[in-house]
This record gives sequence, structure tokens and C-alpha cells, in this order.
Amino acid sequence: MKQLLVACALIFVFFSCEDGSTNVSDAISNDQDIQKVEPPVSVSVPDLVPTLSSDVKIDLSESAPEPWSVPKKNKLTKKDNSNVYYIKTWRDLEFLNENFGTDEAPADANYKVTQNIRFPVLDDQDIPPLDEISEDSQYYTAYVLNGGFTPIGSEDTPFTGFFDGSDLTIEDVYISKPDENYVGFFGQVGALFVDTFIVNVRLKNAVVMGKGHVGGLIGYSNSTKIRIENNHVEGTISGTENYVGGIAGYLKRPEIMFRMNSTSGLVIGRAHVGGLIGYAKGGDALINDNHSKSSVEGSRSTIGGLIGTVIGGRTRIEGNTSSGNVFGKNNVGALIGRFGSNNGVVTKNYATGEVTGKNRTGGLIGRITPKKATIENNYSSGATSGTKNVGGLIGHVTGADNVLRHNYSSSSLSGTSLVGGLVGGVNDRITFVSEDNFWSRDMQAELIDGKIRPIYGVAAWSNNMGATPLTEENPDADTLLFESARFENWNADVWKLPSSNQPVFWPTFQ
Repeated sequence: MKQLLVACALIFVFFSCEDGSTNVSDAISNDQDIQKVEPPVSVSVPDLVPTLSSDVKIDLSESAPEPWSVPKKNKLTKKDNSNVYYIKTWRDLEFLNENFGTDEAPADANYKVTQNIRFPVLDDQDIPPLDEISEDSQYYTAYVLNGGFTPIGSEDTPFTGFFDGSDLTIEDVYISKPDENYVGFFGQVGALFVDTFIVNVRLKNAVVMGKGHVGGLIGYSNSTKIRIENNHVEGTISGTENYVGGIAGYLKRPEIMFRMNSTSGLVIGRAHVGGLIGYAKGGDALINDNHSKSSVEGSRSTIGGLIGTVIGGRTRIEGNTSSGNVFGKNNVGALIGRFGSNNGVVTKNYATGEVTGKNRTGGLIGRITPKKATIENNYSSGATSGTKNVGGLIGHVTGADNVLRHNYSSSSLSGTSLVGGLVGGVNDRITFVSEDNFWSRDMQAELIDGKIRPIYGVAAWSNNMGATPLTEENPDADTLLFESARFENWNADVWKLPSSNQPVFWPTFQ
């Protein structure tokens, strides 16, 4: 554990914000702020990976971590002549990456984890402290000088198969490649005209350090079609350059299915940094039912609690949540740093983490740049602070013909110019529709200029409202009652709405 603390300390020093802003290491000094994410029900994939039949014998005797030694050159267990390889120990994973792309560990094969796995590299009970290990020892050579576990898949030989973690735990993965790009449990995955699947993987106490294109699970994906489902990463993920994510650093290509994934811990990088995804570029991307409790810090721009940057047409982001604090420079959002998907949809998401940035800072999204995007049925509640273009829901809107409908923000705001309860700033001479949105007027006390507008810019405006809740501390407030009629256009299948003749309170999802 000693090497983990040293590595994390170095990362925190390196990423202190150049402009003097708050550092994540200060914001999450209490371990109680980082909570374990409970995974959803395991994904069933019977058509793609065969289940273990009754004649396959699995050794369940390996319940305790083994003392470290050089991995044996054993072959992976394989049933008959099938293309399914079974992984039950950390030595099997070492064998996989050492022989990856050969006949003994094909890049396009199916792999299935059959037992909980724990790497001994961070186990002080089995490994002496670093200062008691000679430089020529096997442990020091293999794990310190060589940077720990070698990512599976590279630019020359990416992973193009099916990996099923079986919802079992892989614990204490340690990867330190600060001078390398494409770093993660999987370094590079996917290829043109190839479908790639990574499902049901659980990484616990992971430490992943790289340069750019860094992810806890996947550094870089270039698959024509990729499915990343029901994966969970708990730990510290860091990169010194761009494209860093708790699950994936960079996802590219037309069809991306990214669902039921979660993270907790800390994610830090330079630009395009996200609690789950650093950068997503897809034509028909579906990103739904994911959850991030990770604190996220970027020393530059485009930082999001869930996703740093999303670009490409027809991306749908639905049913996601983010609760970690987010720090960055420009284009900073509690859910998404920059949303740039033409005809894209962001719906049924919410964010509760605090957001700190400079220009274009939003309680949900920092900046929206596409045309004809729809942002509906979302809410934000975390404190949001910046200098310019600060919005309770969205920091700044650039693209034309976007629609903002059936959203609300109860975020407290702090800024010096272009501050809005819903949207901070809107480019001149663009068409922007805002319908049936709400914001809290009592949460604007920290504005330096003393003014607050629902949307600071030009917009088509219909039935939007700010309200001051009636509270015991403020019994004389200018209270507006949210009667059911005010939400007559809101979908009751989506929202649990306030009752009539009650003081203002905010709807919740059904």
C-alpha cells in the first residue's frame, strides 16, 4: 500500500490547478466522500459467451492472496475446441497480456472470469515494504520498474473479442505508465468492421496512471460497434494529458452502447476528462443508466462528472446520474462538460455534485454546441460557481435550434457576469426554444452583480418560472405555489409531480 500512497501523492502535486483553483485532493480529503458503487444486476449474455457446463471443474480453493512470484507459463483453461478461455487467477491475467495475440491467447477470443481475483502487488501482508526490497528482486523488476500490470491490447494488436467478468471482483490492479498513451486494464480495443464486447467487469482498489487516452477499464476504443455494459471501477484513474475517464478514456466509431456502468473514487487529467468517459465520438451512441460517484478534476477545459466531451450525431444520453464534485477551467458541467451531438438527446438525467470552473460552467452541462439538440426532463441541484457564463442547468449555448424543455435547477450560483438560473449565456442571433422549465430564485444570493436572469441571452420563451420556496426560516418569502396545473405539460410517467396548493418543492423521477 506504500507505493500507492506515494503514487497518489505525486499525482496530486502534479495536477494542482495552474490558476490557483481548489484541488480535488483538498475537496475529498475525507474518505467518507468516496463511496462504493453498488452494481446493478449482472448482464446475461448467453448468446455470445457459453456458460460453464457441468463437466467443467472449477477450483474454488484459492480464497486467500498468494505470495508474489513470477507467473508460471501455464496455459489458460479452455474447454475442448471452443473459443472460450477461462480466467481464475491473477497469473492467468498476466499470462493473457504476456501472450496476447498468439495462439495461446487470441485477440478475438472469448474470455470469462470464473473466480474473484486479487493481485498481490498492493498487499503489504505478502510483500515487504519497498525499502526492504533489493533493486534486483523479481518483485521490484516486474512491478516497479515495469509499471505494474501491462494493459491488454495495443495499437498493433487491439482486443477484438468478448470479455465477461462474470460480475466477480478483480482487486488491486496496479498500472503505472506515466509516459505512455492508451493505458487501462484494456489498452486498446476494437477495429473496423469488428464487434467488441466488455461486460460485467468489477475493478476494486484500482490504480491506473498514464499519459493520454487513459481509462480505468479501457484506454481507447476504435471498434465499429462496441458494447460496454455493467462494468464498475473503484479507484484512482489519472493521466497527464487529454482523454481520461473512470471507465474509458476515448470511445470512437459509429455504434457505441455504454450502459449500466459505474465508478467511484478519483479521476484526474488535463482536458476532456469525465467520471466515466473522457471523450465519446459516435454516430449512434446510446449512453444510459450509468452512475458516477467519482470526483473529477481537469487542469484545463471540458470536464464532466459523467462525460467530458460528447460529439457526433444522434447520441442519446438517458437515465444517468453524477454526484461527485467537478473542477476545471472552461466547459465544466456536473454531468457533461461539452455536449456537441447534432440531433442528440439528453433526457432523464440528474446531477448533484458541486461544480467549479471559470467560463461556461453549468449545474448539468457546461456548454452545448450542436444544432437541433433536445435537453428535456433533467435536473441539477449542486452548487455551481464560475466567472462568466454560469448557469444552473447549462453554462452556455452556441448551436442553433436547440430545445430546452421540462427541466429544473435548484442549484446555488456564484458568478460575475452572464449568470442565469437555467442558462448562463446564449450566442446572439440563434434560435433557442425554452419551454416549461423552472429554477429556484432563492438560490442566487452569491451573485456579485446582484442580478439574475433565467436565461442570459435570446430565446423563445414559454411558461418558464422562477420560484422562492416558503420555509420556516423565510416565512415572508415571495412564494409561488406550484400547483399541478403548472406541470400539465410534464410527463407524469417520468415525473412525480407536486400536489396542488403546497409550497414549492421540486419534482422527482418516478
